Amino acid sequence: PGSTVKTVADVDGEHLESREFPAPTRGGIRLMLVATDKSKPAASANPPVSGTVTIGSQSRVVVQPNDENVEFYYLLDVSNTNTNPVIPTTPFVISLPKSASGTTIMEGSSPLAKVKGTSIVLDGPIPSGHTFVQAAYMLSGEGGTIDLAQKFPATIEQLAIVVKKVGDTTLSSPQIKDVREMPADNDVFLAGQGGELKAGQPLLLTISGFPHHSSAPRTIALVLAVAIAAIG
Repeated sequence: PGSTVKTVADVDGEHLESREFPAPTRGGIRLMLVATDKSKPAASANPPVSGTVTIGSQSRVVVQPNDENVEFYYLLDVSNTNTNPVIPTTPFVISLPKSASGTTIMEGSSPLAKVKGTSIVLDGPIPSGHTFVQAAYMLSGEGGTIDLAQKFPATIEQLAIVVKKVGDTTLSSPQIKDVREMPADNDVFLAGQGGELKAGQPLLLTISGFPHHSSAPRTIALVLAVAIAAIG
């Protein structure tokens, strides 16, 4: 536990190697090395077609509350089962909450994934197989409660939500059937699972009970500043 490790495999002459990562002290890590399927024709030989993609069952929404902000991570495996690249009939655009800040595309994502304003966009055509979109953003954690209603442009095959438990953090959603606590790396996480979520149907999450700084001192300071200015 704690050692730096990596995974290596050779498939039909193709060398695959993961990035280094620390072995967890508790729990486990699921890691996937993807080799080229040589039985399929080259992607460039297949013209793009109109169609649909799905967000695979290995996708996750990860939430991490901090003192002042709540960090959201969308780790999405976009699956195109067609042998041709697909131009989605519904553009793959994830419109984030208007108050979202610090939106970024994380390392390991497809170069097709981009941030445009407050949206995460996967430009087409989307190649056959798996395309990874990993993005992060923040919302204000004032009040100790976050309500999220997030729509996705493709069907999620199976909901999976992971929330880092800080203090008395709770996770609830009408779309999650089961929430369990999972210890890992001296932390505790709330893992929620649900069924299929259709494209365009909002994912509803309520995360509450996490520690937060009260906004009262800042409000009082602003009121006093305005009063002093007015008196002056």
